[in-house]
Amino acid sequence: MMGRERQQEAARNRVLRRVDWRFLLPDPWPKNTLCFADGLLAAGVAAVSEKTTMAKVANAATSLEPEAFDLAVARNPNQTVLTQAWHALRPGGVCYSEWYRPLVGGLPGVTSRLAQAGFGAIAGYWPWPWPDRAPTLFWLPLMAPGALHYYQVSRPLPQSPWRRALYHGQWALWRLAQQAGWLAPLCVVAQKLEGDRLNDLPESLSRQFHSEGTMTVSAKLSPQGHWLLLTGGRRAINKVVGLHFADAATTPRLAVKWPRVPESAPALAQEARILCALQERYPTLTGAPRVIFQQGQQERFMVGESVVSGLPVGMQLNRDNYCHFALQAADWLAQLAQNSPVQPQSVWWERLIAKRLTRFRQCFGGVVAQAQLQQSQALLSTLSDLPLVCEQRDFSPWNVLVDQQGQFGVLDWESAELQGLPALDLIYFLTYLAFWVEGLPVHGNMPIAQLRRAYRATLDPTTMTGNVTAVSLSRYTQQIDLDPAAIAPLRRLTWLIHADSEYQHFCADMGAQPPAALLRQSLFVNLWEEDGYAGEACHKAGQERLLC
Repeated sequence: MMGRERQQEAARNRVLRRVDWRFLLPDPWPKNTLCFADGLLAAGVAAVSEKTTMAKVANAATSLEPEAFDLAVARNPNQTVLTQAWHALRPGGVCYSEWYRPLVGGLPGVTSRLAQAGFGAIAGYWPWPWPDRAPTLFWLPLMAPGALHYYQVSRPLPQSPWRRALYHGQWALWRLAQQAGWLAPLCVVAQKLEGDRLNDLPESLSRQFHSEGTMTVSAKLSPQGHWLLLTGGRRAINKVVGLHFADAATTPRLAVKWPRVPESAPALAQEARILCALQERYPTLTGAPRVIFQQGQQERFMVGESVVSGLPVGMQLNRDNYCHFALQAADWLAQLAQNSPVQPQSVWWERLIAKRLTRFRQCFGGVVAQAQLQQSQALLSTLSDLPLVCEQRDFSPWNVLVDQQGQFGVLDWESAELQGLPALDLIYFLTYLAFWVEGLPVHGNMPIAQLRRAYRATLDPTTMTGNVTAVSLSRYTQQIDLDPAAIAPLRRLTWLIHADSEYQHFCADMGAQPPAALLRQSLFVNLWEEDGYAGEACHKAGQERLLC
């Protein structure tokens, strides 16, 4: 991606993220839209609608065809605009409005204005950050106290006491502003109802709820309820996740995922394919989402999954439970690898290793020692027959949840490899778990030198993190009958694989070939390098059987 393409992608990302609220509509892909707004909001509406009509209050009364539009969009509308929108919408059409003026009387005041214009099925949301200022990360349903509670308790708490007190204080102020009607902005969805018809789900999704035999859960769900929308990520390619709550529920009953752009649909379809295969192969496996439905193509693709509950391991981790979580991860991944047939090297070498080595040379060959590249190839060539298991490929403390019963749940299967190699997920998880228990940042501006030292400690079984790592890997190898000698080359392969993903992120951020200085700061290249320096002696020592 060159500089101009990067600018174009950044502009597209900002425009599309401005209209993420469309995933709160009965149909996120409107055909005929009437827009009373301007600026970035109008640009976003035009980008996602098949046809867009820009309306002005001065001439709307004479130029708008009645009952012709599927969606009307307005920012700080007055009563005249709301009335014009109602008349222009077809029965079942939707009005989306944003209100940035606290004097409207909060959500009750906005609801009254919309009802006066003839709208029903009104739902209010509070987005953060404000859509006009930055890409919004979440949309909280203001009419669903249970969903608000769920969101609050599922957020990571600051570690320091004073920051934690500040966090709780901010929530208290937010609730006070909500009760007083001062909360802004308010984003409100309302429908021009067809008689008593009410539909808060996308139309195609609603058919899934109503169609007999479609649901694979024990209780049939109804469409009525509330959405908590999660729209994080830095790029347009990141998926959108909607959590659906029953009226009084404090936990979601369904997670629906949409691609924001067509090019992100294949990864989401890959997740659905992997999860369906796991359901068939391991019907009693707990912790992985179950696919309830999938449908559509390109950007209209959607997948509905059961909700994996719990808090991320990283939020709960401390030195007292560190070993417990490490061993639990070993057990869960061993269960995922059960009954995996052993395959000769000739079956998987080219697909899973040779291509990775070639790719690593192409991306990082100019900033690493050639001797280490040769050493890695020689080490990997020692691998013999191995079981082919499902690699989750993002098995990390932020994607692994633990519920109130202490059970694991695992999110984000988009990068998974159904016929992959063993131990890679566990190595990745144990390494990050050690970083987190040592209090080292693993995102943003990372202290590479400190992370290398922490990783070196995980290779030494005489250290606390090395002890836990060695015992967890030993437990895993015993359960799946894996030769412990395979751990050393598989560890090296782990960082080759993740370095490739990091390189792609560098390219997306830079819009061009990353400079050598940036490549040298790759976390996974540094871990691969550190493994080459310190790994051999420590791996030999790691054969000892130590206890946590």
